[in-house]
Order: sequence, then structure tokens, then C-alpha cells
Amino acid sequence: MNNSSEKEPLTGSRDLSFLGFPFAILSGAFLLFLIQPMIARFILPWFGGSPAVWTTCMLFFQVLLFGGYLYGDAAKRFLSARGQAVIHSCLVLAAMAILPISASDRWKPAGSTPPTSQIFLLLLTSVGLPYFVLAGTSPLVQSWFSLRYPKKSPYRLYALSNIGSLVALLGYPFLIEPNLDIRRQSWLWSIGFVIYALACGVCLKALWNQQNQRHESIVEPAETETREVARPSLRQHLLWIFLPATASVLLLATTNHVCQNIAVVPFLWIAPLTLYLLTFIIAFEHPPWYVRPAWSLAAALTILVVMLYELDVLSFGLRITDIKQLPFYLAAMFLGCMVCHGELVRSRPNARYLTGFYLWMSAGGALGGIFVSLIAPRIFNSYLEWQIGCLTAFVISVAVIMISISGQTRNVWLLRLSILIPAVAGFYTIVSETKPNPDAISRARNFYGLTSVLEFDRDNPATHRRQLRNGSTRHGMQFMDPARSQIKTDYYTEKTGIGRTILQLQERGPIRVGIIGLGVGTLAAYAEPSDAFRFYDINPEVIRMANQYFTFLRDCKGQVETVLGDARLSLEHEPPQEFDLIVLDAFSSDSIPTHLLTREAFQIYAKHLKPGGVIATHITNTYLDLAPVLRGQAEALQFGLRQLIVSRNKEENRLFTNWVVISANQDFLNRLAEESDEEPDHAAPVPLWTDSHSNLFAILKWK
Repeated sequence: MNNSSEKEPLTGSRDLSFLGFPFAILSGAFLLFLIQPMIARFILPWFGGSPAVWTTCMLFFQVLLFGGYLYGDAAKRFLSARGQAVIHSCLVLAAMAILPISASDRWKPAGSTPPTSQIFLLLLTSVGLPYFVLAGTSPLVQSWFSLRYPKKSPYRLYALSNIGSLVALLGYPFLIEPNLDIRRQSWLWSIGFVIYALACGVCLKALWNQQNQRHESIVEPAETETREVARPSLRQHLLWIFLPATASVLLLATTNHVCQNIAVVPFLWIAPLTLYLLTFIIAFEHPPWYVRPAWSLAAALTILVVMLYELDVLSFGLRITDIKQLPFYLAAMFLGCMVCHGELVRSRPNARYLTGFYLWMSAGGALGGIFVSLIAPRIFNSYLEWQIGCLTAFVISVAVIMISISGQTRNVWLLRLSILIPAVAGFYTIVSETKPNPDAISRARNFYGLTSVLEFDRDNPATHRRQLRNGSTRHGMQFMDPARSQIKTDYYTEKTGIGRTILQLQERGPIRVGIIGLGVGTLAAYAEPSDAFRFYDINPEVIRMANQYFTFLRDCKGQVETVLGDARLSLEHEPPQEFDLIVLDAFSSDSIPTHLLTREAFQIYAKHLKPGGVIATHITNTYLDLAPVLRGQAEALQFGLRQLIVSRNKEENRLFTNWVVISANQDFLNRLAEESDEEPDHAAPVPLWTDSHSNLFAILKWK
């Protein structure tokens, strides 16, 4: 490659159309990455608020990005400049015809449709064409720029596109999401697309005009300059796939890891993606900044420390809260991606093969996404893709260190060691998956997370018990001794907010209760013969395990029902249930479904309540303070509110619990408060949450 062109600035031309090229790339990249958190945020409530919604969206965007790059490479290979101008103009106009972007309610899940395939179809019909057009912009416009200005480097435009992407990602959680509802976000994006189309038109006009000039050919200068340049080798093509695939696995697996253990919020989607893009900017904008020995050594050491801590080798008996581990997870991901992308830039070809380079690079990214989103959930019963991604990045970093020490200029070591990575990763997987856990008797992973049943003290009938967990969060426990099996445990004892609420309601007579979140079905132990308890849960594995390994449901004295599916969507389609009590018990894990806490959701709950009915919400949570959100919903419904907390007491089989009870029956609330330890309300108010506007970032407990 002719490196002399790398130092030429992107400005200084007298041709005013020169500015159209960087602006088209900048605006296209801005819109490309703004639409990702925006549409994912929009559809997140429809699919249970699972972290897998974001990784599935990311996979879709990676696959479509590959499609856009394939289109760009094919257009450059088989079409003249005029042909490219005509085709791209038609695509841009077609995309503008479907504005403003939105997702139709008809795509809300119903029945047993697999969430992954439904999300793909939803995104394809809602934003597929505009995203495809934007995805093809960067390689095409860089190719046009190279033809129009053959002595200038097009690769710096790629760094510019990543700056546009970075601005979009940082702007969304801090400026756009807190201040604009979804409808206004959609219109803002659509206006931006029109501006992008105008910038693209400037570029196409410049090409078209130059094509009409007799003595200046667009194709000949580039062909003359690159005629002696050798084609990229097979080794280069393999690196263009392998390196971005590793970076993609690191990105998506880290995102899944932190969202599963902290919260499913746009900020925690965007933070890893922002760092990922930053590595592209550093690598492509100024390649000398990638100092091989320094970056690879830092990556190897950081990844090694983080992985050893995860395996409890370096924990020294100390456990750091997940939110304080976040910087270490992100640092390992950033440094690993930096090494991958730094080596990628070192292997880039001459501008003649630019579109092919981006095509193979996007293919690698898509393969990484396919592994994390489609393959890993089907072959692993835990989140091993994160460890495998870290392990692969560690091996790459060690290989780069060896290259630096040996003074080799070719990336032979990378390819040699890459052959060993599948074997090492396979061995690590087998050891991890078959590692004996004497407490685990069942474990399953699906779209909604990792669910497991643990059994303790099998040899001691007095304390023999089973526990259900989703990830690291416990969702109920039961003693196995038949004499003790109906004891209410954990968050549901008679002294907790929910226990006092049910007992007080039962004093009136038979009650009908709707419960969102099954767990092990502990609340069924409260049912009297004339009571009816109806459980809603989105995860089929939870229902299976509650019935197979626990007895609360089958030993229930009253009528008990379980409904599979998103509770809010189920309630939307059901006639009024006339519940005396609705229990919201889907927020004790740190990955919460925000759509169950919005104004529209509480309107649905109110429809299913009897006059004077009660809504009790379990808000025991490590990182999120949901009390101000519920206070806003209570005020909107003109209900009263009580927040009840019970302290930890292991001897009485209960944990620290925090319940918020709201009702229009003020007498009921006053009596409940007299018999309970009520928590003073010191929470700062937050804007009313709606389907189009909520802000989890504002209620994060940063501790």
C-alpha cells in the first residue's frame, strides 16, 4: 500500500463538493448507530426486558451491516460510477418513502413464536431498508472518494465514520433518551436521514459531473496507481475475518455479562459499544498510536487478571459488587478489541481493495454475533462465551507480544495460534461445563437467561432445601421436609410487606390474586380453599422447574393457575380479572422489565382490580431504586402508597425485603402501616414513566 497518502489532509480542496464526502459518511454513521439503541429501547418491553433483546438486535445490525458492505463491494466491482449513482439514489429514495421509522404493534409477541426470529422479522420490516442503505454508505463513499481524489487516503474517512457513531452513542443515553419520547426520537432520526440523503446527493453529483468530462476519467487514475499492487493473500483474508470476529464476541459477550448482572439499560448497552468504536477510531485515524508491545502487554495482563478473579483465583475471599467490577470488564474488552483492531489496520490493503476489506471485516463481526446470540445459548448452560472471548483475545495478545519480541513483520504467529484457539476453547468449555457442582440439580439457559435449581443439606432433614436462581439472583426457596414445606421463606414471610398485605385482605373473605413472576410459587402457600391465585411468567423454564422441583403449586389449598407469556401482554388480552390483589414480583433481579412499571402498564393493572384493590410491588434490588417510580404511578392513579421494609433475619428464614403497596383504599393502607415498619420516603421524584419515556439511568444506585 502507498503509505505516503496517509499523511495528506482531508481538507484543502477548492472543490466545494469535497465536503460532501466526509459529511455523508459522518451523518450516515451517526444515524446508523443512533437507530440501534433507539429501536432496541422501543421493542425491549415487548420481549420481557431480557438482555438477549439487545444482543439479538446487535446480531441483526451486524448481519445487515455485512449485507450493506456486500452491496458496496458488488457495486464497485460490477457497476460503473454512473450505475452506482443510479442504484444508490433509488435505494435512498425508497428508504425515505417509509419514513418515519417505527415498529408496528402487530409485531408484539403472542403465543410461542421464538423471540429471536420474531425480533429479526420486526427489525427487518421496521428499519431494514434505511439501515441497509446507511450500512453501504461508508465503503461506497470511501470508494467514490478514492476515485474522485486518488491521491488522498480514504481510510481516514472510516475513522470519521466511527466518530459519528461515537457521537450518536454518547448522545442517546445522556441527551436524547432523557429528553425525548420514542415518537419524537423517530421524527428526529427521520429528519436526519433526509439531511444525509442531501449530502449523499452532493457526492453523487460530483461523480456524475466528473464522468461527463472528456479528459478526466474517474477510473483510470485509481487503476493506474494500483496496477502494480498485489492482491491480498489468503492469510490477510483470514485475519480480516478472525480479528473482528474475536472483537465482536468480546463486545457482545461483555454487554450480555454486565446487563445480566447489573441492569438492562441503554447506558450499559452503549458503554461497551462506545469503547469498541473508540478502538476503531484510534486504529484507523492514526495507526502510529497503536504501539504493539504496549497495547498487547496491557491487554494480556488485564484479561488475565479479570479471568482469574472470575475463577476465584485472585479474589482472596473478597467479592466486589458487580457494578464496581464494571470498569474491569470494560477495560478487558477495550484492550482486547484494541489489539484486534490494531492488528486489523496493520493488515489493511491498498485502496483498490478497500470495499473487499470492509466486506470481510463485517463478515467477521457478523460471525462473532452469530456465535454469541445463536450458537452459545444452544450449546452452553452458562455464559461461557464471555470467557471464551477473553481467552481468545488473551491468546492473540500473547501472539502479538511474541511477534514484537521476535521482530517479525508478518502476522504468521497470529494464524498459527489461531488454529490452537478452538482446541483450547473447547477444552476450557468441557472443563467448565462438566465441573462438578454438588448443589446444582438442574440448569437451563434460554432467551430469558440462565435458570438453575440448587439443593442444600440433603443429609439434614431439618434444613434440607432447594433454591431457584436466575443468574446470581435467588427467586425463592423451599424446605423439602413435608412438615416444613409450606413455610413461607425468603422475601415472602408473613412479616414482609406482601405477607401482611395478603393476611389483611384474607380477613375480608376469599381473595383473588394475580401474581406477575412465579419464582418457586411461594405465595401459593397463602391460599385458602376459597382463594384463587393466578401466576404469570414469561420463562417456560421457570414454570417447569417450579412444578418439577418444588411443591408450592401442587400443594396449594386454593385454585392455582399458571399463564405462560409476558404478563402485561397476557393481561391486555384478558377480560377484567377482578383481582383483589396484583403482585408485581419481577424486579428483584438486577435485570428488570421496565415495561411493567409504566403508566400504560398500571392502567392495565387498574382495569383488572376490584374497587379498592391493591397493587403490591417487590422492589428489593441491588442497583435500582424503584420507589420514586412507583410513587409517580400511584399519584397518577390517585392511589395512596406505603413502602414496607423488613430487615434480614436468617433464623426466621427471611431476607431483607422491600415492598411498595398502593391502593385507593386509604383505610387499608393506614391499618397496614400501623402493623408494619414503614420506610420514610426520602426518594427524589422522577418524571412519570411511560412506554415512550423511562430512564433507568436516573435511578441507578451507584455504590
